[in-house]
Amino acid sequence: MMRCLYLFVTLLCLTSCSIYDEVIPKNTIVSKPTKIYTSEDAKINIAILAPLNKQKEEIGQFLINSAELALIDSNNSNITIFPLNSELIDSNPNMLLAQLKQNDIKLIIGPVYTAETKKLKDVIKDQDITILSLSNDSTIAKDNIITLGISPDSQANILTNYAIGQGIKHFYLLLPATKYGKLIDRAVQNIVSTKDDATHTTTWYSTENAELITNQLIDSLKNVDLTDKAIFMPQAGPNILLLNKALENSGLKIQLIGSGAWDHPDILKLKAFDGAILLEDSLHNKQFYYSFNKYFKMKPTKLDVIIYNTTIMISNMNKRNLFIDKQSIIYNNKNFDENLPVTFTSNGISLYKMSVLEVHNGKFQTMENFQ
Repeated sequence: MMRCLYLFVTLLCLTSCSIYDEVIPKNTIVSKPTKIYTSEDAKINIAILAPLNKQKEEIGQFLINSAELALIDSNNSNITIFPLNSELIDSNPNMLLAQLKQNDIKLIIGPVYTAETKKLKDVIKDQDITILSLSNDSTIAKDNIITLGISPDSQANILTNYAIGQGIKHFYLLLPATKYGKLIDRAVQNIVSTKDDATHTTTWYSTENAELITNQLIDSLKNVDLTDKAIFMPQAGPNILLLNKALENSGLKIQLIGSGAWDHPDILKLKAFDGAILLEDSLHNKQFYYSFNKYFKMKPTKLDVIIYNTTIMISNMNKRNLFIDKQSIIYNNKNFDENLPVTFTSNGISLYKMSVLEVHNGKFQTMENFQ
């Protein structure tokens, strides 16, 4: 705690006058205060629930740094950040609950994982606390939980609709046999079921058999007319290399569809991926990248950007004297802003502004924007 306080004071001294005025213009938020505030009411305590054990301390510390940086950039002294170890959700939930009560926490940003979020919900079940989880699992956005991660099903919705508009009639889904894969499968199925001439088949793989299953799928397509067909494989990393190798060995040319995970320069080097459809990583915040690189000499992760943007959002609501809970966050953030590219469904699922990209001649080309 003392280290985080020292970091905050140091950064505050370095930025005695903000290099930016205000992140979100006033006219982008629908203001409907539900409470008249006194100066004391305006103060709010936020817990950043992040991994702080020795193995993951650096990850957790950068998440905390990101939130504190947001308070500096937004010039808001009404908000106090309390870093808490998310490991306590499993190891000592009673201690965690005591810390939340002791610090009068009304908002929690975190934890990172879905399983932790579900357990945290039980820990604070009798408390008036809103959870802004970093999970991308849209199915847990219930009761007092908002999900901040970019959900796989929202990406699948955009990509499937775009591909159908481009003439794709059949989708070969190549998916991991996990909840992540099941969310995408369900999203695609829901869309193609409403189209008269659209269909899909799903092939499941695990970490152990990914190469075998990928090769089997490609082999099964050797005598198929691939004119209006596409392979949709959202995962990146080694899976992309396996797919590229299988296609090059077979000599097949088929439309490929990915996700935001494909938004990386390395994909431009893969011959089979020319013409691939993917989503642009929407979590670009020039102000944050500038500040983070300046003070920490590190490249931030997507989670760092999400926490920064979320803290900015809360800070701006606080400045406008808005009551801050799940429903107020949803209601008062209906419009996208260039520095805060997120809105929420009525359930509390984050919807990010995204752009469809296509790979052409070794370059990404923006084809269409969605919001």
